[in-house]
Order: sequence, then C-alpha cells, then structure tokens
Amino acid sequence: MALQGAELEFFDASKSSQQKFSHRSSQALWSKISAGVYDAIIIGHIGTFSDKGYISRQWANIKWPNAFIWQRLIKNNKPNPGGGPAIVAINLSDSPAFTVEDTDLLLSCDLYFKRELPQNVINGFINIHTLRRTSIASYHFLKNRGAIDKLRPISVGIDPEALPDHLVGSEKKYDLFFAGMIHPPMTVRNAGLPIIQLLKEQGLRIYHPEKPIPRELFLQKCAQSYLVWSPEGGGWDCYRHYEATMAGSVPVINYPTIRRYAPLVDGQHALYYGCENDHLAHVVLKALQDKARLVEMGHAAHEHVRRFHTYQALARYVADTIKTHCGI
Repeated sequence: MALQGAELEFFDASKSSQQKFSHRSSQALWSKISAGVYDAIIIGHIGTFSDKGYISRQWANIKWPNAFIWQRLIKNNKPNPGGGPAIVAINLSDSPAFTVEDTDLLLSCDLYFKRELPQNVINGFINIHTLRRTSIASYHFLKNRGAIDKLRPISVGIDPEALPDHLVGSEKKYDLFFAGMIHPPMTVRNAGLPIIQLLKEQGLRIYHPEKPIPRELFLQKCAQSYLVWSPEGGGWDCYRHYEATMAGSVPVINYPTIRRYAPLVDGQHALYYGCENDHLAHVVLKALQDKARLVEMGHAAHEHVRRFHTYQALARYVADTIKTHCGI
C-alpha cells in the first residue's frame, strides 16, 4: 500500500472471494514486498491462519494486501528490517480478547488498530494461555516489547452512501425506536427491553417491531425518532450507533466498555446509561423533556459521524496515523 501517489493494490484471500489467489501469486506479492514496492502493508483481522484472514470490502481508500504470507511476515517481523514497509493490523472483530495469532501479529507489526479495545487493555489478554503467563504477566511481557504502545482504537464505521442525507430533518413521529435481535447472551438488551415496554405502556410513542424490518424502513424509522435505543450486541461498538446518528437521531447507548476513536460525546451526540435498575428510563424521560435540544443533537451527531466515522474518514485516520507513527 502506497499512501501517496500510487495505485493501491488489493489481494483478497478470504474464503468468499471469487479471485483466485494461487501460490504463484502469493510468491509474486512477497517478491514485491521484499523489493520495497509498498510503503505499508495493511493486514485485516487474521483470526486464525486456517481462516485465511478477514477482509472488509467496505473501505473506500484502503485496499488490503491480505494473503497466505502473514505467517512469514510475522516470523520475520519485517521482510526488510533496514527499511521495509510498515506492517499495520486492523482488527474489526466483535471480541475484546486477543487470540494467540492476534498477539503474534501485535508483537510483529508497527501499528495495531482494534475496534473492541478494552478500556483496561490488560483484559484483552486474559485468554493468552500459551504464553504460560497470567494476564498481568502477559501485559508486562507485551509492554516491555513495545507492543502495547502500538495499539490504537478504531470504530466499526459506516458507508455514507447507504444513508441518504434527505432522511436528516424528517418529521419526528416517535419518541424512541428500537429494532434488533434479542438473544439470551445479549444481557444488556434483555435487561433493557422490559423498561422500553414499560415506557410504551406509560404513553411514550415507541416504535418496536416484533419482526425484522427492511433496511430502508429501519433507516426511515431512525430518522423519524427523537431517540434510538442502541444497546451493544456482539460488540459494544455497534453499526446502530452510527446508523442512528447519520439519520439525524440521538442514540441511547449503554456506558462504553472500550477505548473509542472520536467518540460520540454524552449530551452532545448521544446519551449514555447504566444497565443497573431503571437508569435507562431515567435517561430517556429526562431527554424527552427538551425535544428541540434532541433535534440539535441529532444534527450535531450526523456531522460528527460524517467527519470521523465513514469508511473514507477512517481510511484517512489510518493513513495519517501510519504517516505520523512510522514516518512514511
């Protein structure tokens, strides 16, 4: 990947890819890396080696040279230690935990962007048993090797083309909207749903469909609502946070558990609540006392997400961080 002035190349080694990535093409890519063709190499979440890596096709400005060579990259640290390309990892998985493979990559790379980066970073290394260390010892082991300082937060992002600007400013028909999966493991959602139902019984205009709805209708209902309940799902950083704000609504989110990049600020772009007792109801009812303020917050949130959390904006963030940190 060249950050300036060169064509960005994309190698997709995912299982779903229709592109045939052979051993020969893998060797050709390695030769180009060794020859110094690239300033930086972006590695998607590798998960396990057997999965051949995770590819996000959504990034507009950064394409992923992601292939069968990462074991070699990790083993050798850099193909050209004297001035080889920067190795940058981006982990967009739902899990806050680092796998053994993730940790190997963290040790070998120059920068590591992680979506679900725990606020207390040590919690990400609880499951690294193969190091034969406790999580505290693992943290110090990685810290002493400069690995912890490589970590950067990143959001899941959103495609602005999927959210038409004309939705912003829609007439508000509902006080609150929620549509999403409710499964037993999703304890935050399970704890909040009875409170949402109680608020509806008390007279709040709440749109909560019992069955899945088309995406177009989902976005429309976001735009037509003052508030969108956006509890975490598989990970804390959820697409709904950004879908709601891009539609001009204010997301109501349980308190964050991760380090965030350009976070939605409480009382400016979003509202946050604790899962204990009826705090969700308290936050919702208090906010609805000033609906004009909620409209202002919805517009501010829309502009904030468009500035920092679209795929294009995140690509700029990654590229700028590489240039600053790696001196490219």
